[in-house]
Amino acid sequence: MPQIILAIIIIYIAVWVLAAVFWVILWIAAAVFWFWQVFLMPFFLYFTPAVFTLIVVAAIFWGSWIAIQNYFLSLKTNINPAGLSEKLTRYYIISTLTLFLAIIYLSLILSSFVLIYPPSKQFVVHVVDHYESITFPAFRIYFPFWKT
Repeated sequence: MPQIILAIIIIYIAVWVLAAVFWVILWIAAAVFWFWQVFLMPFFLYFTPAVFTLIVVAAIFWGSWIAIQNYFLSLKTNINPAGLSEKLTRYYIISTLTLFLAIIYLSLILSSFVLIYPPSKQFVVHVVDHYESITFPAFRIYFPFWKT
């Protein structure tokens, strides 16, 4: 008879321990899901494309700046004026090309601003909406055997 009472007590304690362990596992799952919603999903869904876009725009400007430096360096080294008219012609060509490149850069900056700014505003709206929709815990967690 004492073994039956002991078995009942052990089963009763085991059920409660198992329920507590299950409850802790649910809270851990809720925390992992929250971490996914707050850090990982926005990074992969929102921030990574934005970072790639910024890197591409910066690379375009940096690469074109290097190309312009090399172009002007080759102009200065390959055009060797002998007299005053040749010097004026050389500096006229270089100043005309500089003005033309400045116009190209301004149009590139304006077009990149037009192409990047509205999606960036929409990006901010999406990120703010995403963070406002997050609740913790993401799902209802009930301790077994009663509702809280």
